Amino acid sequence: MNTLREFIHPYKAKKAGNSTYPILSITKDYGIVLQDEKFKKRIASVDTSSYKIVPRGLIVQGIHIDERNFGVQDLVEEGIVSPAYKLWSVNVDRADPYVVAYAMRSDYLTDYIESKFRGSIRRREHITDNDLLDAPANIPSMKHQKIFLEFVKQAEKSKTICKQIFQSLDNLVKSRFIEMFGNLDTNPFEWETGHIADVISSVKYGTSKPATSDGKYKYLRMSNITDDGHLDLSDLKTIDVDDSEFEKYVVRNGDVLFNRTNSGDKVGKTCVFNSNEPMIIAGYIIRVRVNERCTPGYLSAYLNSKYGKICLMRVTKDSVCQSNINAKELQSIDILIPPKKVQEEYDRFVKQVDKSKFVETVEPDHPAVFQNVHGFPSFGLIST
Repeated sequence: MNTLREFIHPYKAKKAGNSTYPILSITKDYGIVLQDEKFKKRIASVDTSSYKIVPRGLIVQGIHIDERNFGVQDLVEEGIVSPAYKLWSVNVDRADPYVVAYAMRSDYLTDYIESKFRGSIRRREHITDNDLLDAPANIPSMKHQKIFLEFVKQAEKSKTICKQIFQSLDNLVKSRFIEMFGNLDTNPFEWETGHIADVISSVKYGTSKPATSDGKYKYLRMSNITDDGHLDLSDLKTIDVDDSEFEKYVVRNGDVLFNRTNSGDKVGKTCVFNSNEPMIIAGYIIRVRVNERCTPGYLSAYLNSKYGKICLMRVTKDSVCQSNINAKELQSIDILIPPKKVQEEYDRFVKQVDKSKFVETVEPDHPAVFQNVHGFPSFGLIST
């Protein structure tokens, strides 16, 4: 059985020094991105002299690799990344960088990484280079890699079309929100005002326990809340919790999920949990339950609106790598409180639009994709 060591090796990067380069980041949803195009505010340090220079074609490894933070740098000839990132050169005689990156984001490697994690504090756990390089790899021949990449290219085109349709529907929902509730900053309909504490019955933090490979309950993490306020159940872990703690950490249909800790551009993302299957939430999520004055859909839409984001920024506490909004700060945020029947009318409209999203997209980097192309097993990385 081959290992990753036969396809990649550590790249010894030069430091940026006093030179100026485009600043790059890696994200779970978008891969390698230019920071000044993706983020609304500067994420990088003011002093980038210690940042690593990344030539085109290298694989970039982000900090939270259990969230599949691997990607190929294909945006610029040379860019720079945080010193905390790791860089890998690919043996191009044996593998295409894109195929290796897809494999490194596979389900099997994610499970393998978590099995090798070291450290006692969640989100600060790490894996050694040697452990990563020792991961079993079954990357196919160059001929079959080309077939796979052509398949992915066509899947990406279909995915782009579906995203455009979904984006149009999301824009329709946003327009309807403004039409029904007005400009939240000026409150033209003179709705009652208050604080989030006035429209909720409880707030609870999730558990800090790590995920397990065969846990009893499905485990929601902050990556299961999308940036645009939807619940994404495509990548779930599992966890075990004691019966005595189940009610403390469980989420049920109609609960609102609030991401309290994340990078500056993502902290505060919110969605409604709309599954009938109870699940457990991780510690970086706050479970919010509304009272009779508010609907879950309205509260989530309010916090995800442009005005809601401004309110969140006012209470956000920034640190070096992450931003945080605790439960007390969340409850202090101002909110307009329209009549319940108006909120319910909006919720019905959203549900009707959601029914229109009938096209199920296939993620090109999903493990099943590799299996469906000439029977490649388990998307490149398989268990023995």
